[in-house]
Amino acid sequence: MAHCVIIISDIIYLFLSVCQKAQANNIYHWKGWMHFTYSPYIIPLLAAAVITLGIFVYSLSLHRTTGAIALALLEVAVTGWLLGYALEIAGADLATKLFFGKCQYIGIVFTPLMWLIFAYNHANQAKIMNHRAMGMLAVIPVITLILAFTTEKHGLIWSEFSVYQSGAFSALKVTHGAWFWVFSIYANLLLLAGTYIILRSIFQDKGLFRRQAITLLIAVLAPWIGNLLYVTGLSPIPNLDLTPFGFAISSVAITLSIFSFRLVDLSPIARYRVVDEMQDAMIVLDSRNQVADINLSAQKLVGWSAGQAIGKTAKEVFSRWEELVEILQEGNGSIKEIDIGEEGNPAWYELTISPLYDRRKRQMGRVVIGHNITLRKKAEARIAQLSRAVEASPVSIVITDTQASIQYVNPKFTQLTGYSFAEALGQNPRILKTDQTPAEVHRQLWEALQAGKEWHGEFCNRKKNGELYWELASISPITGANGQITHYVAVKEDITGRKLAEKELAIAHDRALEASRLKSQLLAKVSHELRTPLGGILGYAELLNCGTFGTLTESQVQATAQIIESSHYLDIMVSELLDEAQIESHMLILNNRPVSPAAILKRVESSMSLLCRNKGLSFDVSIAPDLPEELIGDEHRLQEILINLTGNAIKFTQAGEVRIKLYQPDPTHWALQVADTGAGIPEEAQTYIFEPFRQVNNAITHENRGTGLGLSITKHLAELMGGYITLESQIGRGSTFTVVLPLEKSIQVKQ
Repeated sequence: MAHCVIIISDIIYLFLSVCQKAQANNIYHWKGWMHFTYSPYIIPLLAAAVITLGIFVYSLSLHRTTGAIALALLEVAVTGWLLGYALEIAGADLATKLFFGKCQYIGIVFTPLMWLIFAYNHANQAKIMNHRAMGMLAVIPVITLILAFTTEKHGLIWSEFSVYQSGAFSALKVTHGAWFWVFSIYANLLLLAGTYIILRSIFQDKGLFRRQAITLLIAVLAPWIGNLLYVTGLSPIPNLDLTPFGFAISSVAITLSIFSFRLVDLSPIARYRVVDEMQDAMIVLDSRNQVADINLSAQKLVGWSAGQAIGKTAKEVFSRWEELVEILQEGNGSIKEIDIGEEGNPAWYELTISPLYDRRKRQMGRVVIGHNITLRKKAEARIAQLSRAVEASPVSIVITDTQASIQYVNPKFTQLTGYSFAEALGQNPRILKTDQTPAEVHRQLWEALQAGKEWHGEFCNRKKNGELYWELASISPITGANGQITHYVAVKEDITGRKLAEKELAIAHDRALEASRLKSQLLAKVSHELRTPLGGILGYAELLNCGTFGTLTESQVQATAQIIESSHYLDIMVSELLDEAQIESHMLILNNRPVSPAAILKRVESSMSLLCRNKGLSFDVSIAPDLPEELIGDEHRLQEILINLTGNAIKFTQAGEVRIKLYQPDPTHWALQVADTGAGIPEEAQTYIFEPFRQVNNAITHENRGTGLGLSITKHLAELMGGYITLESQIGRGSTFTVVLPLEKSIQVKQ
């Protein structure tokens, strides 16, 4: 950095000296062989060089921002071009002009390339151009630079050159060689590609990002037009290259983009995925309370497109909602609830207004997020309605905690029992208990509740005044979000006047108990025979999906696909749970018999290849030629091991390949190996990954359902077969699981 400043200072000193000498109509001599004279044409070039140098220094200070380094290198190339051309014009003889004419090619050859890199990186923040692509694009510029410095030997850049003088303007007059036109076409293609990227950004970006793109377009069009005029010979002064003067205009545009539109401060990183796809309405207001950005949800809400809303004040955009305009005037950090729906069709939104700062902690505007809470408001209204219904209920309602301490009683309870709300609060319902209700009833009650079941029955209770009364009660557990019981609710009806119909009620009660018993039996049978109906569901769903019963609509195809997927998942989960239970209880018995490794591998390949194709993964299977054709083993369990490992590999691999290999690592063992190019397993997780119900805690795991039993079962099966399993994994490189088993050939059993 310090060397750059020294060099620039030396060049500026040189120009000042040239200008001073020129006042006396003298020719300035430098370094003995370089001769310079003053020309007014160097002034705009020098001014543009100062601006581009300033942009270079500013961009370096923001080197951590994506695109800043590319912009800095672009400005270095432009500065070299500007200074080289200025020195060429100021040169007083052919040797000086020729030398600096070559020197400016350092900037000429790299400016189009750096422009393309900057435009690409600025528009594709999530995936910037890689070094390999940059290197390939730099081949022609490097060749051109070498040819420029050796052009006297081959004439591929300049076949002829001389000094052209027209008034105060003096420059090289050249006849371009063949390679110059090759490079000219290549350079214009790079400029065209960068311009296309910027134009695409103009149509995609909104607000501040669009203004960035427009100024960048101006910045590239000016030098391009100048270069076109020079190459076609249409320059107003013969042999005057207008390209560097175009860069003077582009420097002003880039300066405006940096300081007015924060070119290297703001970046549209993943905007279209994050902002436009979010369900919440989002509006960005600048410091003048004008709309700077608006996402699709907000556009639908206000009825304005982005093109219509951007640049308008908040008062104009939200003119239909005076209350909303007032809220937006209050400032930052506020959270408000507002109904912006029409009469009879409420639309409640929770507004969060937050300040928006640049990287220097200066407030540059505000972000308004509108979260639709209409459903929540409706739920709150329903809760309020339910509360009123409970208060007005003609039956007694009692809520207790898990320790049977009364937390709530409704007015009907106080009216019936004579206990006020304050008297009942904190008491145990035993205050109503009498010896008329059998102890067995209370025992059954608590057994049902502790098991998480509802209980229905009758009580003979005592009022505060000692009077007895009968109640028909329904008591249910209330569970929290985690499934744990937090309270019990009892709904009790006064049936004292109906005891004359006790027999009928007893019959009804017996029927209810019988129904409850049958329900319990049904649930028990379903739980033990889950696979049978599950197989039927899966089979018919697959027949439906294949069109056996007629053509399905798109939504029906999606529904059947979901049924198939869920059934497969449930079947796998049940199988894994049963396997784990058998393993833990040492009840799993292997069915060893002659098996064909090739046949097992073929079946696994057939069942797994579709999953790989659906994810765009390469799937490779191989079997070592020296592996015996028949081995002794449990064919079903060997296939289960391969499917478990291959299924995991496919689930946790986003790109690349999955490989299965059967081979013989030594004369007494054979191995089943599954490798992938997935996310890899952290070293700390490798210590517990084979434990039951343990999974790696990462984003990919959260996206994939599973019980966490697959690897545990695989490990136990390998050990049950007298072998073991190994794991090799690197983050970002993938994982390799290898199951090594004793080699027992089929012929040994026959003998």
